[in-house]
Amino acid sequence: ETHSLPPPGTVEDNDDDFRNQDIPAVVRTTLPDHVASALKRYPALELLCVDVDAEVPGSSRSLKKLPRLCLYSKKDVFLLELGYQVVSGAREVEGVVVTVLEPFD
Repeated sequence: ETHSLPPPGTVEDNDDDFRNQDIPAVVRTTLPDHVASALKRYPALELLCVDVDAEVPGSSRSLKKLPRLCLYSKKDVFLLELGYQVVSGAREVEGVVVTVLEPFD
């Protein structure tokens, strides 16, 4: 589950500001089975934002990309590219997994 934060430099933003920009407050994404299984064996140690590229190559305009995330545990590392379909005015949306890379696999 990913929660939106106010844009940098703004303290007084609220959910209405996100709705006006078609930015959901919550994006819920189901992880692929192999990632979920790995996290059951070794819990996640940290989730880091490693990239804020706004484009998903070859995707439709209605798919918005979330910042690239690095999820790691004691034994595994996953680089996650996630996105969501734009739904005007929606506070919560369902996310999609664009790609999962395992750089040390």
